[in-house]
Amino acid sequence: MRDHSAMPVIPTRALRVCLYGDATVTLPDGRSVALERRAAAVCALAALEPGCTRERASLWLWPDSDDPRRNLRQQLLRFRKGLGAPLLAEGDLLALAPGVRVAAAKAGAPLLGSLKFDDSPEFDAWLVARRSSQHTGQTAELRERIARAENEGDLDAALATAQELLAADPDAEAAHREVMRLHYLRGDSAAGLAVHDRLVRHMAQVHHARPHADTEVLARALRESAAPLRAVPRATPPTLQRPPRLIGRARELAAVHDGWAAGAVVLLLGEAGMGKSRLIAEIARVHRLALVQGRPGDAGIPYATLARLLREALPRAAHDIPPDQQRELARVLPELAPAVPLPPDGPRLVLQKAVRRVLSEASLEVVAVDDLHFADDASIEMLLALAGDADPGGPQWLFAQRPAEGGAAAAVLHDTLREAGTLHSVLLQPLDEPALAALIDSLGLQGVDSEALAPQLLRHTGGNPLYALETLKQALAADGLRLGELPRPVSVGGLIERRIRQLSERALALARVAAIAGVDFGVALAEDVMGLRAVEFTSAFGELESAAVLRDEAFAHDLVCDAVLRSIPPPIARHMHGAVAAHLGRHEGVPARVAAHWLAAQAHRDALPWLGRAAQQARTGLRRREELQFLLTQAGIEERLGERADALGIVAVDHPRVGEQIASLRSRGVPTFALLSDLSAPERAGYIGLDARKAGRTAAWAISRLARRAGPVAIFVGTHRY
Repeated sequence: MRDHSAMPVIPTRALRVCLYGDATVTLPDGRSVALERRAAAVCALAALEPGCTRERASLWLWPDSDDPRRNLRQQLLRFRKGLGAPLLAEGDLLALAPGVRVAAAKAGAPLLGSLKFDDSPEFDAWLVARRSSQHTGQTAELRERIARAENEGDLDAALATAQELLAADPDAEAAHREVMRLHYLRGDSAAGLAVHDRLVRHMAQVHHARPHADTEVLARALRESAAPLRAVPRATPPTLQRPPRLIGRARELAAVHDGWAAGAVVLLLGEAGMGKSRLIAEIARVHRLALVQGRPGDAGIPYATLARLLREALPRAAHDIPPDQQRELARVLPELAPAVPLPPDGPRLVLQKAVRRVLSEASLEVVAVDDLHFADDASIEMLLALAGDADPGGPQWLFAQRPAEGGAAAAVLHDTLREAGTLHSVLLQPLDEPALAALIDSLGLQGVDSEALAPQLLRHTGGNPLYALETLKQALAADGLRLGELPRPVSVGGLIERRIRQLSERALALARVAAIAGVDFGVALAEDVMGLRAVEFTSAFGELESAAVLRDEAFAHDLVCDAVLRSIPPPIARHMHGAVAAHLGRHEGVPARVAAHWLAAQAHRDALPWLGRAAQQARTGLRRREELQFLLTQAGIEERLGERADALGIVAVDHPRVGEQIASLRSRGVPTFALLSDLSAPERAGYIGLDARKAGRTAAWAISRLARRAGPVAIFVGTHRY
């Protein structure tokens, strides 16, 4: 074996790559070399996309080339000739050479500056996502710094940071408003009004619009320069939106690791607001973790939850997934093989093997599924198969859900793992008085005596962390914390509804669109449904994030979503469901969700084609039960509309629920025929397929002729799925 310790080390410590703003490489002698477009893209992938293979990079950056690997090799050769020091490491993975440094991101300097990659769509999508993540992270960090400085009474530092925020996003009205607010607090009305004047001119020239009403309220306060800022709403302190430390969960955290050490699948149980998601986030700090959440609306869409897990794990795969397994995964992720004709039937075990391959290639330590009670049956069945037969060297499994919630599939998962002795349940307990006092201390709220407040907060909330934080938010808004008073005890839902009512009219409208749209919510959908341009609800979006209603285009908690839904009158909700369905229909939305929105809008005729597509998608995903349910719903609507089918032919597992539906159809005058495999339901009209008795006799005859000697015969009874 060679002694590498004696080998000379190439001095690369001075080689420095700047990827934010203008892409450059600073050489050891101090000279700066500008990177051309694709060279900058190669460096970005090497620095920011761990596990990216050279094969994938070449296909992303030269998609139209006959030999993309040759293009990449030529680019690497140019690096070696032009830089005088190694920039990229050797090997199949694309990575920077040891010692090469990457300059830190700067506010207002996007990744790769203004470079465009319209000719490389996959890389362009990656870059857009990275830029969005960078912008979101920088904005959140700057807002936290502003809040921290303001809480410490350092208004000069808060203003300087707010100006950084404005420089990072000069088009954001919320950033202008933040600078105006801090000028007002410092008593510098002239400077605040100058910022307002620049904003008015910018919006008129660029967007042909006026600033939001909240901005005008602040401008009026600056002109009057007398009333205190109570007339202008302040954002909830960031620490109340997400406490900086995990408090009172050492026992539960240890129990999770004890379960994994015993080779078990861990199930976190806790009522809404007890901190299941926060505990998983803490685990993610020390483990390579793929996290997926079940979401309201998943239950009716086969593999909705599993698809999110695969989209989380696939980019981390160290090697490309073989084409045959990609075709199987396309049953769940159609974007992997949109042009490949998929057979209507196929072994579930092959799909399971492909999913296991993705999770293995992603080198994960933990796979966590939060809010399992919202997940669809197909995903839960696949997760049970994966977790129940996990490889010894594979990832640990962690599920989290509310007790006594979830469907039959979730109950089967619990029972199966429990009977196998591989389920380790961890119940999250309410916080006690010392833990609540520690939680209050961690929030950094000025003038609050945690020891005095903790007993009162415990009586109000029963130790539920979310309930406690909501109570503190309401008390802070009403100035109750300064007076040592808490709002009268109500349910956590009531507290959230109280906070929702404090939103501005446009912010509340945007929240309602998000609640109706669910997982499909996004800026484009909001523009379409609200009839506004994005710039017109930018401040409303910022208000929802500041009020801890939304986080990254999703609700901060499903209880917040429930509270918003309860605030929508039924006629308005039906109209909004129709608008969301129309938008999704124009943009190739998931058929089952489009159908669900049309049904919620009571536009049953519009739902018919989408129910048919949902049935086709369920069949492609090998989910016969869901396919049958979509078809039965479609048949019921057609019957009510006078467009019913004369007969129904089905391929299904022989199950009592299938028999019940066949009997129901017969009672309504719709005969049902079993196809390919017979069903035991006496109400079926007939069977079209092989004669099972003749097939059995033929098999017996073949065995008697081919067997070398007499002996017992084993008969396996089942379907392609079992």
